[in-house]
Amino acid sequence: MSYASVQLFVDRASAVRSGLVLDESTLAPVVEIVRRLDGLPLAIELAAARTRVLPVSEVAKRLSDRFRLLTGGRRTALPRHQTLRAVVEWSWDLLTADERLLAERLAVFPAGSTTESATAVCADERLDAADVPTLLGSLVDKSLLTVDESHGLRYRMLETIREFGIDRLAERRDVDEARLRHATFFADLVSLQSRRLYDAQQLDAARVLDVEHDNILSAVRYLGDSEDAARTMRMVLELSWYWSLVGAHAEAWTWLGYALAVPGEAAPGARELARVVMLMTRGMEDNTAFEEDMTLKAAALQQELELLPDPDYALPQAVVLRAMLAYFAGSPEVAEQKRLAGVEHPDPWVRAVMLMLGAAMAENFGHVDVTRANVDTAFEEFTALGDRWGLATVVAMKAQLQTYDGDLEGAIASYAEAEEYLRALGAHSDEAFMAMRLANLRLRLDDLDGARREIARFDELEDASGFPQILANAGRGWIAVREGDMDRVAAIRDTMTAQAESSRALGGAHGQALLGTMVALLDVELGDLDAASKSVSAGYTAALATRDMPILAGNGTATARLALAYGRCEDAAELLGAAARVRGIEDATDPTIAELFAVLPTRLGKEAFAAAYERGWSLSQADAAKRLDPASLDVTEAEPLEADEIGGVEAPVQARRR
Repeated sequence: MSYASVQLFVDRASAVRSGLVLDESTLAPVVEIVRRLDGLPLAIELAAARTRVLPVSEVAKRLSDRFRLLTGGRRTALPRHQTLRAVVEWSWDLLTADERLLAERLAVFPAGSTTESATAVCADERLDAADVPTLLGSLVDKSLLTVDESHGLRYRMLETIREFGIDRLAERRDVDEARLRHATFFADLVSLQSRRLYDAQQLDAARVLDVEHDNILSAVRYLGDSEDAARTMRMVLELSWYWSLVGAHAEAWTWLGYALAVPGEAAPGARELARVVMLMTRGMEDNTAFEEDMTLKAAALQQELELLPDPDYALPQAVVLRAMLAYFAGSPEVAEQKRLAGVEHPDPWVRAVMLMLGAAMAENFGHVDVTRANVDTAFEEFTALGDRWGLATVVAMKAQLQTYDGDLEGAIASYAEAEEYLRALGAHSDEAFMAMRLANLRLRLDDLDGARREIARFDELEDASGFPQILANAGRGWIAVREGDMDRVAAIRDTMTAQAESSRALGGAHGQALLGTMVALLDVELGDLDAASKSVSAGYTAALATRDMPILAGNGTATARLALAYGRCEDAAELLGAAARVRGIEDATDPTIAELFAVLPTRLGKEAFAAAYERGWSLSQADAAKRLDPASLDVTEAEPLEADEIGGVEAPVQARRR
């Protein structure tokens, strides 16, 4: 026994019975109570709650009698778990019949309850709904429930008490009925809140789903274990967009898989839709697996869905997924047909997303003007809706266009705006990616301290692996290059190269392309041109697989920089033009591109540079992509330039678009 335990009893008892003090009449029974309870805080709080109606001496006597009864008259100390269970049972037996019934039924709430949910789940012909609020207060007074006001008024039950309540329900064979009522309530709640995730109600709906997280998953688990495939699948599909919004891709993938494994009949098209969502979700969590089997699986699923209707409860993203599925199945024409049809859809959220999807696809294809038009219109649509996710996405696209246009301060402001939307949603992984975009812009402005701050913020938001970490390491590398710390550049280059050993860390072809490109640029700075050639070649192969023109253009820029390092200035100028052609616009503030624009005209002459650049720019996109192949760069008789022959230049040209 400790003084702290005695003080805890006195504090808790004083809270329910004013004027209680330790004196000659109370000290001995308080010490006896605390000794009997082995100093366990929960047991002490439960015993103290009884002083509301009983003197301390009577609490000590009844508690002592209770333990004698439970242990067959042995007055030696009880094991701690038996002590705790004994005092919980003692407190339980002192409840009224209605209090006891409510407490037992509340035990099926793993995340606590509101007055509304407690009434809906617990009230019936045996327990009047009108009495539930008063009974909840009584259970709080008796320390069987605690009050949590961090997210509105909630009643929570400590796990030990909850387990006891479940046991009591089981003894009466009432567990299934209580859990079914609980599951039904939360299935209905998910249906309601999931439909509020597409407009200005989004944040409130996401907050409700977040607060009720454990209750919701308990409901899913009960329905699944009961082999209710239809309701299990419905709940998981309705939750899938919430999981996507907050970046909980692993959780979504896990529960989609769980729902698919539940035997029984689901709504027509529900299982097929779940497999589509699962495939897309897995891609968000693990790009390597996504890209290895996406085309094959997407094509098979596309055929299945064409023959089946969406479930009658299908949410708006089901329409969008059909267009995305066609794109990933390698049918861009079909995807565009579905997207254009979606632009005329009666649901305003579907229309807005289809416009945004058009912007994203156009950027991937290097059609920048189409991207601009769709971004502007989608922004108007999402603004009218009040959807933060949509606004974050289109504002980030706007920031990329501002970057191409050389408006770096405007781009910084736009990315910061997008981050605010993501922060409100709690989408920390997406917020981390924005931090890396901002670090890149700070580097372009030669704001090394600002870049460091963004990378440090990224480290707080993201773990040490994954696709965005490639960008973070590249940022660290370029800070070291600017500061002339080549030992640190070499160390960072080695760290990035080691990432190639983990295909998951690379994020599939996109990650491999970025890694090859960025490592090649650092290799050039270190003067290791052979290593740079290998890295940029690996990046090119991966970039082709992405079908993402900005990714391919970035790799082509690295090849142009390698060509300059080898002294192949005309090739470098032509490659620079071909990279711009693939991208659809020149990214003039990119440090590597700015350097090439400054160095090449001085070495070739302005007219010769312009002619070579124009030859690359004038190619068709397909021919430009082929021209960017590092294998086309002949360096057998090259005379590499010294670093001082390249450095010391400035002033990028104005952005050029087509």
